[in-house]
Amino acid sequence: MQKTDFPRALGKDTSRLKLVLAPLLLVCLTAAVYAQVAQHRFVSFDDTLYLTANPNLSRGLSAEGIRWAFTSLYGSNWHPVTWLSHLVDVQLFGMAPAGHHLVNVALHIVAVLLLMYFLHRATGAFWRSWLVAALFALHPLHVESVAWAAERKDVLSGLFFFLTLILYRRYAERPGQPGYLLTLTVYLLGLMVKPMLVTLPLLLVLADYWPLKRLDLSGTPRISWTQLKPLVLEKVPFLAAAIASVLVTVVAQQRGGSVMDLQRIPLLLRLENSALSYVRYLLKTAWPSDLAVFYPFADQLPWWQVLGALCFIILTSYLVLRFGRRHPYLPVGWFWYLITLVPVIGLVQVGGQAMADRYSYLPLVGIFLAVSWGLAELTGQYEPARHWFPAAAALGILLLATVSWHQVGYWKDSITLYRHTIEVTRDNSIILDNLGVELLEQGDLAGAIESHLASLRINPQFATAHYNLGFALDTKGDLDGAMQEYRTVLRLNPNHFEALNNLGYDLQQRGDLAGAIASFERASQLRPELPMPRISLGTALVNAGELPRAISVFREVLLMAPDNLKARSNLGVALARQGNLEAASREFETVLQMNPQDPVARQNLERARAQLGK
Repeated sequence: MQKTDFPRALGKDTSRLKLVLAPLLLVCLTAAVYAQVAQHRFVSFDDTLYLTANPNLSRGLSAEGIRWAFTSLYGSNWHPVTWLSHLVDVQLFGMAPAGHHLVNVALHIVAVLLLMYFLHRATGAFWRSWLVAALFALHPLHVESVAWAAERKDVLSGLFFFLTLILYRRYAERPGQPGYLLTLTVYLLGLMVKPMLVTLPLLLVLADYWPLKRLDLSGTPRISWTQLKPLVLEKVPFLAAAIASVLVTVVAQQRGGSVMDLQRIPLLLRLENSALSYVRYLLKTAWPSDLAVFYPFADQLPWWQVLGALCFIILTSYLVLRFGRRHPYLPVGWFWYLITLVPVIGLVQVGGQAMADRYSYLPLVGIFLAVSWGLAELTGQYEPARHWFPAAAALGILLLATVSWHQVGYWKDSITLYRHTIEVTRDNSIILDNLGVELLEQGDLAGAIESHLASLRINPQFATAHYNLGFALDTKGDLDGAMQEYRTVLRLNPNHFEALNNLGYDLQQRGDLAGAIASFERASQLRPELPMPRISLGTALVNAGELPRAISVFREVLLMAPDNLKARSNLGVALARQGNLEAASREFETVLQMNPQDPVARQNLERARAQLGK
């Protein structure tokens, strides 16, 4: 059957105008959907960790910042190129959210154009390639990757992913060492953006089969090793780089504590969730509703759903292989989807989510590819369909764009995002707790307490929610309730630094100095590099009358941080109470030299001098 492209209803479009106007239309549609992010704020779900509370970004694009980007495992990941992009943003925009968001949109648009370029050059099918790129650009499942500033690694990895495919196609067309090394170099940069690209070497083998047709299976029932060997050998450096990236990522995740305790989520449950997630992503692709920033991991999954998912995966794999010789895009698209999801499907559980929209960013390209080429072939067989299919495809794209525009709106701020997530998911204790934190920051104390309580009704063992509830009760002035929550936190996690610190303050207010001293001592042991818990310990010791010990603690702080005015001022108070007024006066004088406007230090100095005069 003669190869056709589906918009034949448009006539013989041989003009070069479409090569400009069709991509331009994609750019305009994508920009229209995402333009609203210029008015969005950062969200507290990882934007705080990665951006607003990340002290390393304040360096901007400096030598020190670049060094940090390449040597840091901050955030439980090693992705220096991603950090470099954030450093550039901070250099250009500071911490104004608009710039960071719009760069994400620009990178996504570039990735869209690269995807279209690769498919068009590799297959010659312009409109099928355009449809794949349009689905990739405008599908609601991809909103999370684009509208979330902290997910810069998704859109940036997409850019390097498709650029690697473009360079690989050029190398396959004109083999040579320079082209090969350039392709490998871009792939290495992609791994430094996001380790999810570890599956790309396997996708290059799929691309060898189709659309590059370097692996010819026509007329032979089996793959010849003679034919396959050179294709495999040229992937060895790519595989070596992927393995190295996996090892670095495992170390980073373990050091950062991001890998979930395997005893908490049994292997069988993770396998069941993985099988079910493969199908759930497809269902949300076909019907993108109830999309959320966090899908909670269920403690138990219905056996019939898991069995049905396994049967679907096995049957679909059989069918695409069965018809793969006549329709090579089917196995390539399907196994593209299966393979690229492997690093994030949950076999090794990172975080508490069952699945995540952002994980589908690259995998769904395989599904879009199979759909576009499949529909084109189907409509090519029926003359009437050739006329109505372009209109139907255009309508579908516009509907997806509308849904995506609506979905982008939920990302305007943290409270909007969390409330939407709570509406469309069940038993979402983590998001309820996050909502409580945001409500407290907005001054809605009652709403914050209720949100934390709702979180704990779902998961009574959730230490973070107990801590945040305790903090809210502290804000309310309910010290007894707050201390009860902090003690619960410490029962669940004895090394919770913030709970120890806050419990110490509350015990001190209640007059339980022995309890406060014990809490501050433990907090100081957990975070010996921080001056504040030691200063709090010293203050409690002063109030308890243990002056020599308090003086020793304050001097330890000043050895770490000589410019710490609070420690020096409190040391002066302790020395004065001990009767060493001359030493106390010297400390107060030093404080006033560093901060002449400190009224407390001036008052203490005058009092010490007056007592010396007597």
